[in-house]
Amino acid sequence: MSRSVPNDPINETTTPTPQPDNPVRQTTSPSVQDTSNQGISEQDAPCEEISEQQTPARAANTDRRVLGIVGKVLGWLLAILGVILFASSIWVTKTFGPVNVHQLLANLPSVNGGGGNGDPETIRSYFVEAVAIPVALLAALGCFYYVAVHRIRQRSPHGWFARHRGVISALLSLALFAGGTTSMASSIRLAAYIRGIFTEETLANYYKEPVILSEPIEKKNLVIIYLESMDDAFGQEEIMGEDLLRSLDESTQGWASIDLLQNNPYYGYTMGGVVDSMCGTPPKPADGMVITEAPDGANNQIGDGEQSFMPSAVCLGDILRGSGYSNVYMGGAPSSFANKGMFLRTHGYDTVIGRDEWVAAGETELSGWGLSDRRLFEEAKLTVKELHDAEQPFTFTTITLDNHSPVHDFGHCPDISGGLERSTLRCQSEIVADFIDYMKGEGILEDTVVVVMADHLAFTSASVAEYKMDMRSEEQEQLPLYNRIWSPDGVEFARTEGINANMYPTMLELLGYELQDGRAGVGVAFQVPATTVAGQRTILDLNFDDLANLFNSSSSDLYRELWKPREEQEVPTGQAGTLNEVPASGAVTNQAPAPKMDPTKNP
Repeated sequence: MSRSVPNDPINETTTPTPQPDNPVRQTTSPSVQDTSNQGISEQDAPCEEISEQQTPARAANTDRRVLGIVGKVLGWLLAILGVILFASSIWVTKTFGPVNVHQLLANLPSVNGGGGNGDPETIRSYFVEAVAIPVALLAALGCFYYVAVHRIRQRSPHGWFARHRGVISALLSLALFAGGTTSMASSIRLAAYIRGIFTEETLANYYKEPVILSEPIEKKNLVIIYLESMDDAFGQEEIMGEDLLRSLDESTQGWASIDLLQNNPYYGYTMGGVVDSMCGTPPKPADGMVITEAPDGANNQIGDGEQSFMPSAVCLGDILRGSGYSNVYMGGAPSSFANKGMFLRTHGYDTVIGRDEWVAAGETELSGWGLSDRRLFEEAKLTVKELHDAEQPFTFTTITLDNHSPVHDFGHCPDISGGLERSTLRCQSEIVADFIDYMKGEGILEDTVVVVMADHLAFTSASVAEYKMDMRSEEQEQLPLYNRIWSPDGVEFARTEGINANMYPTMLELLGYELQDGRAGVGVAFQVPATTVAGQRTILDLNFDDLANLFNSSSSDLYRELWKPREEQEVPTGQAGTLNEVPASGAVTNQAPAPKMDPTKNP
């Protein structure tokens, strides 16, 4: 039987009605959570916007800092380059006088010792005077400038100068660079160089290979003495205060001279003077400028990387060798300098002796440039006597060295003329005069033409050249070169003014060769009156400015032909020549024996 259970109030009160778990959390959690998320979102949104705005700003600031650093570095580089260029222009003018781009490039010291102006003192002088001192001064001024800028910014951080200091610094750097570039361009005549690249003028219009109408029956010998850096003024007492060339003038008394023999306005250095006077045209590479395609390892000299030097040019040595002459060169300097040896061997010289050969022979009276003139001319006496006794026509060529700047004191020249350079000139004059007197005494001058001439003018850095320091470069270039000329048949010149390119045909005519119109290369023999060639295109019609434009032209149409191997050469259109009549170097074998060098003859 079932039993009913009455309602239990306790059970009713204690038995809970089913409720969701944590009703408060359930009812409040969503509300709180939403409020919390909404608060976070409202607070983070501006931060995210600021962060997005700051990122490109921060990048822009970084870019500005990088550009600022680059600008400062570039500014300093421009300033440094500017002061070096400015100082270099002063150094070049002070050391060498008027120069051009061709001379600068062809005479730069080469890293592998092949040439250029390799005198250690000259190189040291450049780095001290044109690099170290100017850069040190610029650094000192730069420090002063930045200290001044810092103080101005402290006093007036928002002033005009503080706000524009970057522009001012940039302008200062540009001004230094522009000033240095302009000064250097002026000192090396960059404008003439650029004009020469684009001008339509060319030496080919004036160049003519020598046409020999007749040769002498009795051949005379030829002695050529190039005097290093020899201005005609050095023998003028009214300019120098003393005739520094008195001995030479006395030994050549009665000899002829060309009153105004000048450098050509392109290349006033030894190789320029030698090549110009022997070939009637200055040395240039195949492209007509000192910009060659020489192989790797070659230096900056004209002819580097070549096996021969302007092989298709017909020069003095080529013609004489083809006529049976024995051609000998003796010099104190290295024959490799400026590829002088290559040039001489290419153009008919059988024997070429330079510094290396003297050292090998045991000579010790040497400077950085080479063998002293005293020893050179002692050996020259023996060589000329030997050549003359062989009773075969010969050419003997030499170049003095003692007064090459910087002058070396060999210890045998007393300083009685007011300094080493002046005394060296006087002693060199005595040495050459003694050589000439020796030839007179041996009877050599009875059948020998002698040409004594400067290779180029003295550099303005030489103390003996102070007389022209105040002259404009154009005036300096047109000063006369020292020259004296002897022939047993006498000498008569129809003209007394012209550049040394005219010496090439002049020497041939002195030896008895009759040239068509007296022309060879771009030169016209001084024996030929200007009226004889009046209807032809010659350099005699040109003033100095026109000559400068002509000789600074690239003339690549001519030089491409002159640098071809002889069998490939073609005479430029309209030019008559006798190239095929002149044997290539080595074709003549009936030569006198090469002179012997005896180191035991050293006094």
